[in-house]
This record gives sequence, structure tokens and C-alpha cells, in this order.
Amino acid sequence: MLTAAGQIKVLDFGIAAVTSAEAETMARLTSAGSSIGTAAYMSPEQAAGQIVDARTDLWALGVVTREMLTARPVFDGANVLAVLNAVMTATPPPIRDLRPDVPAELDEIIARTMVRERTGRAITAGEVRDLAAACHTRLTSGVIPPGRMRTGSRRGVIVAAAVSLIAMVALGAWWVQRNGRVRWARETALPEIIRLAGASEFDAAFRMAEDARRYIPDDPLLEEQVRAVTRLASIDSEPAGAAISYRPYGRADEPWRLLGRTPIDEARVPRGLQHWKAELAGFDLAEDVGPGPFWPPRFLFKLVASGQAPAGMVRIVSSVEPFQLFIPGLDHLPEVELPDYWIDQREVTNREFKRFVDDGGYRRAEFWREAFVKDGKPLAHDAAMALLTDTTGRPGPATWEQGVYPAGQDDYPVSGVSWYEAAAFARWAGKSLPTIYHWSRAADQRLSGDVVPASNFSGKGPLPAGRAGLTRAGTTDMAGNVKEWTWTNTGDKRYILGGAWSEPVYMFTDADAQSPFARASTYGFRCIKTDRPDHLHAGVMGEAALPSRDLRNVAPVSDAVFRAWLSMYSFDHGNLGATVDAVDDTSPEWRLERVSYAAAYGDERIPAYLFLPKNASPPYQTVVFFPGSGVISRRTPPAASAFDMVNFVMRSGRAFLYPIYKSTHERGDVIKTDYPDETAVWRDHMVMWSKDVGRSIDYLHTRTDIDKDRIGYMGYSWGAGMAPLFLAVEPRLSLAMLNVGGFYLQAARPEADPVNFASRVRIPVVLLNGRFDFFFPTDTSQEPMFRLLGTPAEHKRRVVYDASHTIPRNELIKEFVGWMDKYWGPVAARR
Repeated sequence: MLTAAGQIKVLDFGIAAVTSAEAETMARLTSAGSSIGTAAYMSPEQAAGQIVDARTDLWALGVVTREMLTARPVFDGANVLAVLNAVMTATPPPIRDLRPDVPAELDEIIARTMVRERTGRAITAGEVRDLAAACHTRLTSGVIPPGRMRTGSRRGVIVAAAVSLIAMVALGAWWVQRNGRVRWARETALPEIIRLAGASEFDAAFRMAEDARRYIPDDPLLEEQVRAVTRLASIDSEPAGAAISYRPYGRADEPWRLLGRTPIDEARVPRGLQHWKAELAGFDLAEDVGPGPFWPPRFLFKLVASGQAPAGMVRIVSSVEPFQLFIPGLDHLPEVELPDYWIDQREVTNREFKRFVDDGGYRRAEFWREAFVKDGKPLAHDAAMALLTDTTGRPGPATWEQGVYPAGQDDYPVSGVSWYEAAAFARWAGKSLPTIYHWSRAADQRLSGDVVPASNFSGKGPLPAGRAGLTRAGTTDMAGNVKEWTWTNTGDKRYILGGAWSEPVYMFTDADAQSPFARASTYGFRCIKTDRPDHLHAGVMGEAALPSRDLRNVAPVSDAVFRAWLSMYSFDHGNLGATVDAVDDTSPEWRLERVSYAAAYGDERIPAYLFLPKNASPPYQTVVFFPGSGVISRRTPPAASAFDMVNFVMRSGRAFLYPIYKSTHERGDVIKTDYPDETAVWRDHMVMWSKDVGRSIDYLHTRTDIDKDRIGYMGYSWGAGMAPLFLAVEPRLSLAMLNVGGFYLQAARPEADPVNFASRVRIPVVLLNGRFDFFFPTDTSQEPMFRLLGTPAEHKRRVVYDASHTIPRNELIKEFVGWMDKYWGPVAARR
């Protein structure tokens, strides 16, 4: 109501309805199809007994404001039913037909709030607020368009008051809506984001976090989750200006999401594997997948002018930085320079190989340049060719008959071919077989956790080429389907990689080498083409020997030998000179102390980060952490994000110690990788790392707020691989939790090789592994470690996931917190 003095009085409040998310509850309270409210101000959907939402309030706002301006009811009738009928059917005339002095913009606001069909009533409370505020500013500024009356008259006061009312009510509606959104963000979205992040559903978590950020942009817990589920992508192209889009890997049914145009610098994208594309007029579409879980999204697309790419081939951009193999057992080989090259997008098919056969490929000696060697003995050309026939004795793959492949399998990968046949076809096609470097660069075994499940390891047979397992630059079928010959040899054998449809899934990451005459029904290939044949130097084309040791049958060393080794790892437990260098008490969940103490060698100190939980009381059960090898290349202290993956320890009520070990972060030195070798330098570093663990426990023993009987070890990747040595020589640890661990296939000196210490481990150990791990293979690394651990069978546990070198966070938390609860018992409640 409007008083004579122009003051607005609210005399009646409408009946509030619960949100549409609780529609079933509302229906039970009001009974189906019923309507509650004052008939003249109901919306059409409310009058019809339908579910209502915020759009009903906007309708009522329009009705009340219109009645103020016209001094008459908008909908009238002799009784309630007549009024409801008018609400649902009558169309009021424009306000300006009754009040020509009403500003056009106010008329438009009211009209937009009173669109009869709810789906067409698209204006929001926020828009009403903004439009009304702008209108009010113009009315009260003295600048009135021609034909408008001045606001000094009684009617002008009513118009201004109506505008004020609509702005005020809209602001209130907006505030209520906004407050509800803030509550949704904190009470609904955040817990769901945490759950999704824990389940490694990063894309869904990212999208929800983006929504929640609009309402709680400065919430520290949300920011922590955003860090956990996103990465910063930097993408460029040659030429620049390409439109970059992405979608989650394996979601071909989802629309592409435009990220921007190159160059793109540190745009936030969901963590996890993404499928990328770059588009620019006049150039071919370029694709890629990445990043894997261990490196940032940095891409360079070198676009190819339309019509310039060799048919059926894609460009691998590999010249940006030296390339290192990610094949277990060969990953210690030095990096190589690998200029950009072309690779077949899919495996060579039966149809394509038939053209080679029909062109006399088996008869033309110019395609068969490599010397034939079988079982270590040279073989004459004719004798060799007599071995390369189909089931009927005609030249062709072993799976063909009478020079023809099975009917209906034109687009299936050719199979049953030897290395010699694959090399001859490649030369006929003006190409070559890939080396293991070229093949691995395109396959990128680091992506195994996503690629393998999307590939053909069905055990049922091959699929048509190009159907499964997208890899780098848009290549397909590099995991499963058929194994693929490469140029590289190890002794008198040639590597054949990727695994076949009939093999275990870990064969995508494992190396295999076979006689070049082998012609199994699962053997196929693809080719590469290079602009610079001269780049195929000895470092790339040369032999790559497989590791010599087999860990599946290794035997423990004797007790006498082990005791002799122990003296190497002993140290004096003297004065630590411990200091607390900084304290951060801002987190509501823990207190962070940056401490330091003397190392057990030289004149060095060990910085460390000690997290003390605020939801428990001392003395605290404590976890000592040993990280993955990524910290070897860093020369700065750990960032806040480094602790995001382990903060569940503090939230479980335990303390957490992160020492800065020799060779890591600001203590970096000559060690550049985590691959063992048989040098004294590596041996000496194993001793230092072990002593760093021991000195960290020394430090914990000096504190009265630490439970000295409940100190455990947590190792991730590198820290898990080396753990058997640390656990065997440090008796004060009471349990261990190993995340993606296994034995290294590269040997160290016996006195520094974890293989020789595993049987001396006695404490409870839980080991989490990925079935598709590209770093620690299942059968040759993970299983031997678990089997050799000397812990009694009932106190050691191994859990294997359909994952690569990363375990889903919720599973990690469940297993590790459960392990601590089982062997340490519950934490002391906060007093």
C-alpha cells in the first residue's frame, strides 16, 4: 500500500512455497492439484494447481505494480472462480493505454513479468532489479524524455514509488534467491564436489565447482577442491589463432567445449585426460589427447595446410623437447631428439596390404633389403620367401587363404605377418616401420589408465582398424587389437608392442620382442614417414636391450649379508639442533609448522613440514611421507597443492610429516631421475635417503605431542618403490602404506637394491596398484614386491584397480585410513 505521504507499507505476505527440488513434499502438504493464495494475484500455473517456482513470484510482482499504477484490479470477477478464470484466460490491455505517462521501460518490465506461459517468462529477479534501478535513476535525475510528465506531480510520485517498489521487491527476491544459492553451494555442492573429486570424476567436479564459485568465490575449501580437480592449460599453435576445444576422453557423444584461440596461457581445465582439437580455416583439423596424470597440459599444434598431409597419416609433434621412453625396463634409456614425423592413424588393413601383394610385393627384391636371419643363422632369399606364405602356400600373410583375406574383413588390421613382411610393405609404400621411440611417442603409455579400458583387449578377436583406443594426434588401436612390429631390435629379435586382443591388458605398457619370422595371427603393424630420413641416427635406430634380470624368482640374501649391509645404514642419534622456523595456524583443520633438523651426514639440514590436526588431541599418530620422483626436478619448496593429495591424513586426526629429502626441492643435487643404476653414487644416495627417514623419526621422538609407538610410513611411486629398504632398516616404523609401488626393473648395487631388503620387512603393509601401470608392470614388478615382503600374509594386503599409475582418491582414503584405524586404533578425541 502507498500512504498519502508516499510511504510504502507491506500489509500482507504471500504464502511461501518450498523449492521445486522438494516438489513431492509440497504436493503431500497441499494435496495434488490444489491452490493456495489470493486469487487475483496468482500466476496461471498456480491457479491451475501446478508446481510453482520463482517465476510465480515475478508474475505477482507485475500484478501488484500494475494495480498500483492503474488503481484498479488487474483480474476481477464476481467470485473466486471468475477471478481464477480471468487469471488463466484474460489478457490485460497495455498499461500505457490506461496511463500514457507511465515510462515505456516500466511498462516493458511489467509485461515481461506477466507472460502467461511460464516457460516464456524468462526474466529473472536480478534483471528486474537492474532494469527498475536504471529506470528509477532516470526518473529522479530530472532528465525526462519528451512526452513524459515530471515526477513532481502526485501521479509522478506514484510512478516513482511503483518503480521503487518493483526494484525493492525484486532486490529482496534476488537476495533470497542468492542466499539460497550460497546455501546450496556450501551445503550441497561442496560435499558433492569432494565426493566426485575422490572418485576421480574430475570433469563433473569441475563443472559443479564452476557453478559454486559464482556464489562462494572466496571459500577456502572450495579453492582447495578447485586445485585438486583442475590444471592450468597452456596451448599454442603454428600458425596462431586456432580455435581450441576439448571434451573428456572417451565422451564422443558430448559437445566440444571451446577454450579459446591460441595462444592460450594457463586456462583452467578439468584434471584428467582430455580430447583436444585445433581448428583454423585453410588447415586440417588437428587432434591430441592429454595430459596424463603427471605432467601439465602444454600443447603445441603444428597445423598442416589442407591437402598437404599424406593420406591416412597424422602429424606427431615431437621436436618440442627430447623424448624419453615410458616402457618399463626401457625407461632408463637416455632421451633422444625426435623430429616431427607422420604416423598411420590406424593399423595397416587387409585391403591396403592386398595392394602390396597384387603389385608383386613378394616378388620384388628391392623391397626386401634386410638380411634374413633365423635362429641365429643367415637364410637365403628363396628359402626365406618360402616361409612367408598363406595357408595354401601362396605369398601372403599366414591368416590368408589363396592370396585372399577372409571375406568382409577389408578394414580389419592385417595380421599373421612377420617383421620382414611389415618392413617390405613399408618400403613399398614409401614409408618405414616406427622405432620403439616413434611408436611409444604416439602411443604414450603414460595414458594407459584411460586408453586401455577404451581399447580392444576383449579376448574375442580384432576389431576393424580405427574403432578403439584414441591416442596421441588422433591415432587409434595402439593398445590391443593386434600387436605392432617396430624397427628396433634386441639381439636377434624385434620389438612388437601394444599388446593384442587376446593378451593381458598390461601388455600395452610392457615390452615384447619376437623372432622377425614370427607370424602369429595377432601380429600386425603401422608405418611412419619422416621429412628427414637422416634423423634416424644410431641413437634412435640402434638396438635397445631388455633388462637382464627377472624379478619373479629372486631369492633373499642371507642373514649374514643383510647384517653387514645394515651397518652401512646406521647413524648416530645425536643432537638434532631442531628449530621451528615458521608457523601457519590459519587453516581451521590443522596447524602447519615448518621445522628443520640436522641430517645424519655432512653439515646439512633437513627442512620438513609438520601438520598437526585440530580435530584430535595429542599425542598424535603420525605419518612420515616419501613423495614421487617429480620432486627431483623441482628446486623450490613444495606448493600448497602438493599437500592436497594427502590432506586426508590430517582430516583423519593424524599428524603428517613431509621431509625435504636429499636431491629433492631446494636440496637438489646430481641425481636427476629416480631410475636406479649400479653406480656408487646411486648407492650413496640410497643411504642418505634412508638416513633422512631415520632422522625424521628422531625428530618426531623429541616432541611430546607425537605418539612414538604409532609412527608410520607412506610412500608414493618413487617413495613406494624404495620403501622395502627403508622399512627393513628402520625398526621404529609400525606400519606402511604404499601407493602405486613395485620393484624397479633396473638393477642397483645389491646393498642398495630394495629387492634384497623386502624379505626383512615385518610390519603391516598395504600396497595399492594399477592394473595398467606403465611404470611398475603387474607381473614383473608389483607382484614380485608383494610376494617378497616378509610381513606375515595376514598383515599384508594388495589391492589392484583398473587404473594406471594413479589410484582413485576415495579408494586411497578408504584403504589407508582403514589401515591406520586397524593397526593404530582410533585417534584421541579433541579435548
